[in-house]
Amino acid sequence: MSARRRHIEPIGVALVLAFWSHHAAAQSRAAACGPVRPADGAAIEYVREGGNIRPFTVALYADGTMRTGDTSVTQSAAAAAAHVDSTRVAALVHLARTSGFWRLPANPIHKPPRNPDAARYRISVRTTCGAHASAYPLSAAPKVFRELLARVATLSGVQP
Repeated sequence: MSARRRHIEPIGVALVLAFWSHHAAAQSRAAACGPVRPADGAAIEYVREGGNIRPFTVALYADGTMRTGDTSVTQSAAAAAAHVDSTRVAALVHLARTSGFWRLPANPIHKPPRNPDAARYRISVRTTCGAHASAYPLSAAPKVFRELLARVATLSGVQP
């Protein structure tokens, strides 16, 4: 074995181990981030606002409690029950944390959309590791936002 190879191999091994430990620590942090306690507020909140459409808010808490901010919203049986599966709330929080939602800009809307009557949707997620919110008109929302919105709407029974 050459002298050069003897010096390079340990460096390569050290780099692989450093990357692996950093990756494992990041996964551990993501797994440790759970929904905030119900006493600290909603774990997931989804809001329709703006335009000429009636605004509403749906708040999902870690214990499965659900609150809607507008009783005139047509609600399914799941929404009327005002309670959802707490494990599904935790799964949505985990999905938001790991699917790319956290990388979306907090408020990408700086001017009114082309259609001033278009509603905007805002999703806020609060975990034990921090919080993130993002808002878009549905027609301009990126895929990760639309997918999370659809899952939250399905769980809550209140469609956008």
